[in-house]
Amino acid sequence: MAAVAKQAELVQSYDAARVGGRMSGWARPHTSATTELQGALPFLRASARDLVRNSPHASRAVRVLSTHIAGTGVRPRAKPVSQDKEAREAVSRITRDQWERFVENVDTEGQIDFFGQQRLLMRAVVEGGEALRIWTPVAQDGRLFWRATIVEGDLLDHQKTEMLSDGGRIVQGIEFDAAGRRVAYHMHRWHPGERYLPGGFTFDLQRVPAAFVDHVFEVLRPGQVRGVSWMAPSATTLRDTEDLAEAEIVRKKLEACISMVVTNANDDGDPSGVPALAGAEDDSGAPLRSASGAPIERMQPGMVLQARPGWGVDFNAPPASEGLAEHMRERLHAIAAGIGTTYFQMTGDLSQANYSSMRGGELEFGRLVEIWQADLMITQSGRPAWRRVMDAARVNGDLRLPFSPVAQWTPPKRPWVDPQKDAAAAIMQINANLISPQEVIERTGQTPEELIEELRAWQEMLADAGISAGTAPEASPAPQSKGTDDAAD
Repeated sequence: MAAVAKQAELVQSYDAARVGGRMSGWARPHTSATTELQGALPFLRASARDLVRNSPHASRAVRVLSTHIAGTGVRPRAKPVSQDKEAREAVSRITRDQWERFVENVDTEGQIDFFGQQRLLMRAVVEGGEALRIWTPVAQDGRLFWRATIVEGDLLDHQKTEMLSDGGRIVQGIEFDAAGRRVAYHMHRWHPGERYLPGGFTFDLQRVPAAFVDHVFEVLRPGQVRGVSWMAPSATTLRDTEDLAEAEIVRKKLEACISMVVTNANDDGDPSGVPALAGAEDDSGAPLRSASGAPIERMQPGMVLQARPGWGVDFNAPPASEGLAEHMRERLHAIAAGIGTTYFQMTGDLSQANYSSMRGGELEFGRLVEIWQADLMITQSGRPAWRRVMDAARVNGDLRLPFSPVAQWTPPKRPWVDPQKDAAAAIMQINANLISPQEVIERTGQTPEELIEELRAWQEMLADAGISAGTAPEASPAPQSKGTDDAAD
């Protein structure tokens, strides 16, 4: 009893651990990551997709996140494998050629390239929580190539969970061996929501070895095996906000119609004497009335009431919603935070933005983008693709190395809020030896080798044209505004 009392005393030390009082309505199940998602996955995906289809804010948020994370492509280049310059350049040239051919031809349908698949993959991850790339080896003229298709997480059967006789297990469609390694995925042959299949949809599953599947999702908890829609924390708030905006539109329409109540001072009960609405007339010019003889009691903007003697009209102007704009802005801030983007990126509203606020938001958002790129674009998606391409090059005899080279990855260019100020800050950091020129170059979405090659080609073009490469004139400083924000910067 003493131990129980001591435990209760410790629990009461934390308000969030209390079970009574104002905390009594707070449901806090002690469940694992897989248990939480077991029944929630299809509903979370369906809710998020409905919002993306019908909410402009949700649609823009998905576009913004996929564009910033995948962009024009997180691009690899082989790390040096030799100290010999010629050997190093040969490996760089061969790996670059092999990768570029793969990028152009990877899509099974031939609609997009590898970087287009990356953007599609990120859209599926943000909206539905996860996506899978299914790989197909293709043998052509004695050579090995890889093709791939992006599919949604719906094809992975989340209801298939069982223990296996060899000590392994299947959790929400993913098969693990006794050591906890992923060995296979149990997938539907067609999307469960497909309605246009010959013979109808069947629930036959196919077991796809893990060597042919890349499962991409954001890992939020240890033991999590499936992805959660990024819309989940904001879905109900976003739905309520859209309903509030719709209600305001209806109120504005009623206000334009000037709603009213018609009263009969004589109360003679004669429906034929009910006032008609000017403009609501039949073909003969008589007031338009219902089957009972009463006029149509529906107003439209621009109509005029014609009342008979003894009748009165009380106009009912809908009350204005005080503070609606501030409330909507507050809600949209919360929605953007829950999804993972910034308010002005999701809404396009820059009315209250300045250089400092935009730069601060971009820096914070940039850190999140770097993490997502490292986890989703590189570790879970990019490296497996690079290994397959390089292994195929070795099998085909194009790359004569005892091992596949490791890749360095360059993210797409990050936009600068103020190019002049940001460039000046980068130059100061380079001169103070706080950052390397290579890192600054990679921020532009290029590698140092690519930049040097482009500059060399430009110099050759100028020389062939008989033009001397002069020094570019120094840019004059931009005029400073008198605002307090620029003065503070």
